[in-house]
Amino acid sequence: MTFKVWIDSVTKPKETFSAEKQNSDFVKGSINYVIAGIVGAILGLVISLAMGSPFAGLQAMSIVISPVVGVVAALIVTLIYFIVSKLFGGHGAFKEIYHLMSLYQVPMAILSAIPIVNILAWLYSLYLFYLVIMETQGLSSGKSIIVVLLPIVVLGIILAVLAVVVGVAIFSMFAPALQAGTGAFGLGG
Repeated sequence: MTFKVWIDSVTKPKETFSAEKQNSDFVKGSINYVIAGIVGAILGLVISLAMGSPFAGLQAMSIVISPVVGVVAALIVTLIYFIVSKLFGGHGAFKEIYHLMSLYQVPMAILSAIPIVNILAWLYSLYLFYLVIMETQGLSSGKSIIVVLLPIVVLGIILAVLAVVVGVAIFSMFAPALQAGTGAFGLGG
């Protein structure tokens, strides 16, 4: 039954989300996230071994770590989107977002292991998440798009600002050596 729901969540998402909304459950959702974490970690390990990566040992450890991190991350992401959707007038339950979002995680974990396809899978998962928000929160299409994209844009801005701050900090550490024309860079003379 679960395998069919996973497939249907990516091949017939609107119908699947509508039907599964009433079955929303934290335990079922968490099991989906755990399985997705294990599948993603195993696929990552296989790819690491096939490519002769020196980090295959770390990838093997992720088989244990990924499921736990996946559930915690999903809870945090769900909370963020639950709050944002409420700010835009959403009226659905937290567990509905959590559960419906979990339904497509295993297929996405598999698709994300394939180079280039992983980018398309990420984009498609945004579309699926948009459908989840519309289904669970009863928001219009426009509001659902804003709810999905707003946290991503805010995070992008925060990361850009942090990158600039770190870049300035690193540059300022080396600026005296550059101005003096000597130092670690062996410039000048």
